[in-house]
Amino acid sequence: MFKLLGVLAAVLLSTCAPLLAGGWTVHSATGAGPSQRSAPAVSALGENVFLFGGVFDSLTAPEHVPYNDLYRFDTKSNRWTLLQPQGAAPAPRAFAASAAHEGSRRIFVFGGGVNTDPFYSDFSVYDDLWAYDTRANTWTEIQPVNAGPSGRSRPAVWMVGNRLYVFGGINGFFSTLNDLWVFNVQSRQWTELIPDGAAGSPPPRHEAAYGTGAQGGRLILYGGETLGQFGFETLADTWEYNIGRNRWENVTPAPEFNVDPPRNLVAAGVLKGDLYIHGGDLPGGDPCCGSPFPQNVTNEFWRFDGKRGIWEEISGCAGAAPALKRHRAVEVGKDLFLFSGFDFTDPEGQAWNLSVYSFRP
Repeated sequence: MFKLLGVLAAVLLSTCAPLLAGGWTVHSATGAGPSQRSAPAVSALGENVFLFGGVFDSLTAPEHVPYNDLYRFDTKSNRWTLLQPQGAAPAPRAFAASAAHEGSRRIFVFGGGVNTDPFYSDFSVYDDLWAYDTRANTWTEIQPVNAGPSGRSRPAVWMVGNRLYVFGGINGFFSTLNDLWVFNVQSRQWTELIPDGAAGSPPPRHEAAYGTGAQGGRLILYGGETLGQFGFETLADTWEYNIGRNRWENVTPAPEFNVDPPRNLVAAGVLKGDLYIHGGDLPGGDPCCGSPFPQNVTNEFWRFDGKRGIWEEISGCAGAAPALKRHRAVEVGKDLFLFSGFDFTDPEGQAWNLSVYSFRP
C-alpha cells in the first residue's frame, strides 16, 4: 500500500514539478473594465493587454448585443482604461481574431461575426482587417493591395515578424474552413499558402486553440469545432504548421496522452514553448438557463509538452481557477492572462466573469 502511494506521489510530482513555483492569481483590478461579455479579441504589447469587442450573449435576453469598444489593461498596475481612439472604429462584433505587431506597435484585428438572435438565424461575418495604433491612439482600416481570405468568424491567427497568418474559421453559411493565408504588414499583400480543402491540412474548423506566435518556426493549434454530418463536432487533434516547408503535421499523441474528453470554446496560449488550454465545454450537459445548446463548463487546465509531444492535465498542480467558456487568454511575458467569458454557477442563468486571472508556471 505504502509502495503504491509512493509511486503515485512520484508520478504527481514529476507532472507538477515544473509548476510547483507557480499557479493561478486573481488580480484586484481597478478602473472601468469591460462589461459582461464573451468572445472578445485580445492581444498584448509589452505589459499592456488590449481587449476589443465581444458580445453580451445572455441566454435569457431576447437579443445578443455585440460591442466595438476597446480597453487597455496594464498588467503592472492592474488598471483598466476605456480607450477613446480617433478615427472610425471596426463595426461591433465577436469572435474576431487579433495579433500584436511589435515593429509598428499596432494591434491587428481580422474578421469576426455578429448575430442578435440567440439561435444564430441572422449570423453574418466580416472579412475586413483593422489596425489600432497604440502610440497614436487611432483605428485604421487596412486596405490590402489584393483580395484576401473570405469573411469568417473565429479563425486562428499568429503574428510572426511582419507576417500575419490566418487559418480556418467559419463563414456566414456555417461552413468551416481550413485554408491558410498570410498578410505582409509592410507590403499590405495577402498570399494564400494552402487552399481550402487541400490534402494534408487539418480538418476544417473554427474556435481552434492556439498561441500568438511561432515556436521554433512552427505554428501550433489544438481542436476546435468542425461541421460534421449531424452538426458541429468537437475535435481533439493537435497540429503544427512548418513555416519553412509550408506544410502541416499532425502531432496528435496516442489516446492515453491526449486531452480527454475533447472540449471546445477554450482559452489558450503558449508559455515556454508549451500550449496551454483552460476551461471550455465538455461533452454532455443540459441546455439549461434558456440555452438552445447543452452546457457543461469546466475549469480543467491542460498543457501540451512541446518536447515530449504529449498532453497533461495540470489542474491539480496549478491551484484553483474558475470554470469558464468563451473566454480569452493572452501571453504577457512569463504569464498567461484570462479575460471575460461565463459559467453557469448561478441558478438563474449565466455567471459572467469580470475578473482577471493569470497563471505563471
